[in-house]
Amino acid sequence: MSDTVAQGTVSTADRLRLESALADLEYVLVPHRSLKRAYHGIHTDWTWVGEPTWWIRFFYHL
Repeated sequence: MSDTVAQGTVSTADRLRLESALADLEYVLVPHRSLKRAYHGIHTDWTWVGEPTWWIRFFYHL
């Protein structure tokens, strides 16, 4: 979420409020760069183009 603050999309105060609300709901923020890393786990029933990433692993069904 720090990218959104740097780009001016979200203010620092809003970022802190969002992170607090998500933490209260037991959500875990995962940096986008981590989701772009290659996924080497089991993925036998998936169909996609290119190498699978953690983003595909967690959000492919959406």
